[in-house]
Amino acid sequence: MRTMGYAAQPKPRSLWPSPRGSVWPSLDSMGPLTAALVLVGSFALGCAKAHVLADEDGGLFREDGGRDLSTELDDAAVPDVAIADQGPWTAPGVLPPPAEVFCGEPTGADVSVDLVAADDVAWLLVASSEGWAVYANESGEYRTVASGDERGVRQIAVAPDGRIWVMPFGRCAVAEVSSGSAACEFMRASDDEVVAGMSVVSNQQQWVVLTRRIVAGLGANWGNFREFHPDVGVVYRDLWGDSSLLTLAGDGVGVAVVGPFTDLQAAPGVPAGDNSIVAGTDRSHLWFGSDSGRILQFDDPTWTVRRSARGRNGCRPHTKGLWADSQTSVFAIAEQELVRLQQGTEEQMILQWECSFATTMEAIAGAGTPAASEVFVAAVDHSRLRDACGPVVLLRYDGTVVRRM
Repeated sequence: MRTMGYAAQPKPRSLWPSPRGSVWPSLDSMGPLTAALVLVGSFALGCAKAHVLADEDGGLFREDGGRDLSTELDDAAVPDVAIADQGPWTAPGVLPPPAEVFCGEPTGADVSVDLVAADDVAWLLVASSEGWAVYANESGEYRTVASGDERGVRQIAVAPDGRIWVMPFGRCAVAEVSSGSAACEFMRASDDEVVAGMSVVSNQQQWVVLTRRIVAGLGANWGNFREFHPDVGVVYRDLWGDSSLLTLAGDGVGVAVVGPFTDLQAAPGVPAGDNSIVAGTDRSHLWFGSDSGRILQFDDPTWTVRRSARGRNGCRPHTKGLWADSQTSVFAIAEQELVRLQQGTEEQMILQWECSFATTMEAIAGAGTPAASEVFVAAVDHSRLRDACGPVVLLRYDGTVVRRM
């Protein structure tokens, strides 16, 4: 899960290019969505493949200098296809939806999902070796933003102005897909270079962490911010960043910080151990999760273990996602658990499934304030990977109940 640290923005309406051909299209031009739930396009079986055209050196170039990896998808290339749900999907603690629900395409056994949210909009990435698709859910209705058959796409990020990135995209580390086409914004050095995470500071500033380097996006310009020698012995796993400071989680160093005028430094006082994920509200209030299930709170300058490594019989304990809704509160998911941790209070177990349950929670995102927050969880039903209605489930927690969307 990748969270966004910015104030609520006007709700996006459309992700197709504006009539004036703006590089970052207007989001206010889409008409009303149809009353019935429809699946717009296919990411895996060829119903709406992204049209990738490359010249001999591997890609096309736009006049503004950006690397364009595909032609724009037109309306005819993304048909509305109504697919009937094959029946209610149920899980312990999850209420049925009030109306029709998301009915995605079937996918392979390697399916992965990622999720971001802002205001009352959630953006869902569904990807596998057969392809990928980005869906937007607004007020309970879905639309397809972009899709393609490129392999390896695993992460999504969204800016306040509605720009959407997927990562990685072939040899591209970050590709912008807001208009339905893919435009590369930074190339990877090799296929083996892993994109570990992205932190969106604002419309004009983004941070991306790769295996051993940090990339900065400033306006329309992207470039290396820091690169570290392999002898450093650090493999980055995730990052959180504001306008001037980056906090990294990884193997070889539990938590590290780096700024424009400072080298990579281990965070002082952090408990020993590696961390795989980080989330927060500001540089003084951060949360870290590990593959062992431990969750740390950083309340500058104090480090506190809020959840110890644990595991029920048959459950994998590692922390799959974090979303901080305040300086002192965080929502966390493991494969069969959704919990809320608050400073000074007992852990709140919101959902807990049997370890043998076929559905696992894979990504989390949220929006709003602590008094009025909405939390979204993307889950995968592994018993329905090849079903006609697909395996991906989107859940919403409104502070009282969990309901399928």
